[in-house]
Amino acid sequence: MYEIQLRGTVTASRPTVAGPPLRVYPNPSQGQEVQLSRPAAGALYNPLGQLVRTFPKTARLSTAGMTPGVYLLRTTDGTGTRLVVQ
Repeated sequence: MYEIQLRGTVTASRPTVAGPPLRVYPNPSQGQEVQLSRPAAGALYNPLGQLVRTFPKTARLSTAGMTPGVYLLRTTDGTGTRLVVQ
């Protein structure tokens, strides 16, 4: 019989299995709707890692009203890509 004593914080995580690559076009976007290479749900983050918006499963994403810059598009299945808005 063994006794296990833990000190500090114990964390565990499952490895994520990323889906197929995600492409966005047109990229860069001129403030119009962009097409995703496959339907996906996820979120857009700015260069500071702040959440800009989330989106449900869709194959199109509107960039209207977004500040010009580079964004990280991260999907719920673990894939991601950069989106440039001009």
